[in-house]
Amino acid sequence: MTKQSVAVRAWRQKTKERVVEAMGGSCVVCGYNRCFNALALHHLDPAEKDFALGDARANPRRWPTLVAELRKCVLVCSVCHAEVHAGITEVPVSAPRFNEAFAEYKVMEVQKEPCPVCTKPK
Repeated sequence: MTKQSVAVRAWRQKTKERVVEAMGGSCVVCGYNRCFNALALHHLDPAEKDFALGDARANPRRWPTLVAELRKCVLVCSVCHAEVHAGITEVPVSAPRFNEAFAEYKVMEVQKEPCPVCTKPK
């Protein structure tokens, strides 16, 4: 594995952790929180979806772009996500949304770390 691919993998992991934390850390339907890889983002209104957030890990986007999309979503576990799409379960109206305290999170972090892809200082 190249140094760059290791850095990209670390960026993906860290970004997923950051997203899960910013979205409340657990499924808004059942409260599941044991494995963050089992948590997904559900767009409340599919018509407002600009891109799938899962694709953002494969095609990295800037934090402000991710934040704009995260504001349209809630965090759900994979089982509840499937049930919501099947019409079996509904997302609670009072479900926690994106925590605005994380809106500038990436900007603060960039000052401390080098670029995860090229490793050059920012």
